[in-house]
Amino acid sequence: MCSREPGHPSHRAPTRQNSLTRDHGVTYYADLTPYRYTLADQAMVNVGWLEPGHEYTRGHVPVRLVDALLKLGTRPRNKLRGFHFCGFCNHYRGSGEIHVVGPTGTRYAAPLLVIHYIFAHGYRPPAEFVDAVLTPMRAIA
Repeated sequence: MCSREPGHPSHRAPTRQNSLTRDHGVTYYADLTPYRYTLADQAMVNVGWLEPGHEYTRGHVPVRLVDALLKLGTRPRNKLRGFHFCGFCNHYRGSGEIHVVGPTGTRYAAPLLVIHYIFAHGYRPPAEFVDAVLTPMRAIA
């Protein structure tokens, strides 16, 4: 869990919900598996594609990780129509992805909801993704 207070932007529920665009979850992909959500011009791996019914790693993360993800999230990639809602609490929505290239050249793709999963549900991303976000070779924002 991150130590930020519940009023932080990553905790805020959407102000209104449109039932026509509401999607009851993000597709689940295990961490560090090949990215297949949309077509990509280069190979990437998944991080943070969580859904109820699937286990995920929980634990503390550095506050600066969340700060970096919030910054990267201001310019999402693969922003598609509609929103995905958190399948655990159904109170947060996201649309788009965060892409980052780590120091080893590995490209990572995470849904914007990864920030919410860290705050609200105690998700701890894989160490190599944390390293990539904190010391990116090239953040794709």
